[in-house]
Amino acid sequence: ILREEKNIRLRLEEMKGGINRHICLAMTSPHLLDGIMLNFIKQNPDIKWKIKVVDIEQCVNLLKNGQIDFCMSSPAIYDKDITTTICTGDKLLIAVSQAHPFARKASVTLTEVLTQRLITLVGDNCFRRSIDDIFKQHGLEAVYHIECDHTTRNVLIAANQGISITVSSAPQRGIFSNNICFIPIKDDNLPKIPITLCHMQDRYLNKYTAMFIQKILEYYKNLKSI
Repeated sequence: ILREEKNIRLRLEEMKGGINRHICLAMTSPHLLDGIMLNFIKQNPDIKWKIKVVDIEQCVNLLKNGQIDFCMSSPAIYDKDITTTICTGDKLLIAVSQAHPFARKASVTLTEVLTQRLITLVGDNCFRRSIDDIFKQHGLEAVYHIECDHTTRNVLIAANQGISITVSSAPQRGIFSNNICFIPIKDDNLPKIPITLCHMQDRYLNKYTAMFIQKILEYYKNLKSI
């Protein structure tokens, strides 16, 4: 009841012109909104942002405690009080240097991936857990040789010092350098990795938050994955 009263009050304030220009969100990976936020910020420079990068359990807590308007989560969040929209279902790829032997292949297997020096991102725990689970389902265990930030990963891959597992929408989101190739992992039993947008069912979303959510959904709908 208290939340409903708050939502009504916020809606009335907005109708009177007292527009809330804050957007509060969380992400399970820092790169889920690459290619989207910059244009929206340019078009709406007066908006104030609060962005957290947290694990999936923290996302749920932040949503339920009313500390964020919505979150971008991969894997998906399923909860009776949370509305979850699947933005895309990504296939797995590897990112390799143009000089790497895999760059000349049409696809690779999980077993072949494990013969290489694997690079993963520090703190991207949700995606890493999903990858680890996929390897385990195939009776394999991923061994990561380098854990680093995204900039270092880009440099290392481009210099042919390792490969990284990523998802099929990542190249289109501008995450990697232009001199990096993307090769599909061939396995008919590999699950797709969902990227989802989640918010509380009873959360009032102000004008700018609703606009930004719409932009996110449109962006992923129009995104052409490899």
